[in-house]
Amino acid sequence: LRHWYSFHPLTILVKFKMALKLNRSRQKNSFAIRPDAILRCFVVLIAILSIINLFTFQNVMRDDPIQDENDSKQQTQNDVIGDPLFLRENDNRIKPAEIESKQVKSLKKSTTQSSDRLILTAFAEPELEYTASGPLPDRSMLRESDLIKYEYPQVTGCHNLLRSLPVDLPENDSGKPPIFPDADPFLPWLHDVSLSSDGKTLNFIAQNRRRCHVGISKWLERYTAQSSLFQHIPVKRIKSDGNVHEYKIVSHEEADEDGMETRFICKFHYNGEVYETLSQFPFDIDYVTMRKGYPSTFTEAGKDVHMIWSSQLHFMCPVPEKFIGIGDGSLYVDIVPIRTYPRFTPPSQFLPPRYDIPNEFDFRAIIGPD
Repeated sequence: LRHWYSFHPLTILVKFKMALKLNRSRQKNSFAIRPDAILRCFVVLIAILSIINLFTFQNVMRDDPIQDENDSKQQTQNDVIGDPLFLRENDNRIKPAEIESKQVKSLKKSTTQSSDRLILTAFAEPELEYTASGPLPDRSMLRESDLIKYEYPQVTGCHNLLRSLPVDLPENDSGKPPIFPDADPFLPWLHDVSLSSDGKTLNFIAQNRRRCHVGISKWLERYTAQSSLFQHIPVKRIKSDGNVHEYKIVSHEEADEDGMETRFICKFHYNGEVYETLSQFPFDIDYVTMRKGYPSTFTEAGKDVHMIWSSQLHFMCPVPEKFIGIGDGSLYVDIVPIRTYPRFTPPSQFLPPRYDIPNEFDFRAIIGPD
């Protein structure tokens, strides 16, 4: 009892006041409290509060109705199921193995329905034979059975499209490209896309795929079409179905104003609506090559790695007026390349009219009469 009384809060308070008065009497001209007395009082106070909290928590747990209810349910479940070690084969009671969690049931349900859901599929055109002296082969007669099909079952929705759709896998063991950007050499090898600060333009950055295989002749030949993506082509709209158009490659003089220096058709999708715009280049690569004094922008052999300005492809897609500032991030864009064979001629022979240099290149030689 004496020991308990010495640690009682009132006793501590009295002792603290006595120590305070003692210090005041010792130092009349200054006010100071002994540090060791303060530390002792603080430690003792923490100890007392901890003991009180411990006793309070134990009393609450003794009278906890939730714990009693859980104990009762557990006992009832044990009476129904029994000990799994002593269950016999002819016992009709529920076995622990038959109790499935919600996660297991959900997984089984999704597995059953996976065979019925649509699988994201890409169709690539078959490999064509390219010749520098003539137009590209006719593609209007291609049928669905002629296309190369690539399935992506791991893509289960648009929310995980970017992280579940492979875009940069290496060549597989069979020697065939496993993904459609490699299967179709006319597709740009995109690696960055960004929206302009005013929301009016989408900027695309792509790598010249031909530069990745400069030491392999068969790949250099295969990716010859990549060079054409850097060069502009003039087009004109000849048919329109709402906001979707049909285009024809023409001369600079016949081209539409927004189609004079383009290469891609940009198809914007939003709530079932489709709007098309034509891509733009921030600069004309042939004009840059001419100013640098090189005989051609690209070479048919592909030995032009030293021309670093044709390594990264930068083009822009104007956003349709209807979609500017809508405040919705679910806007999808298809990039459709306009296919022609690359121009290996001097860069000054097919420049846009704004450079005021007469065209000497006959573009019909590589696109055909129609």
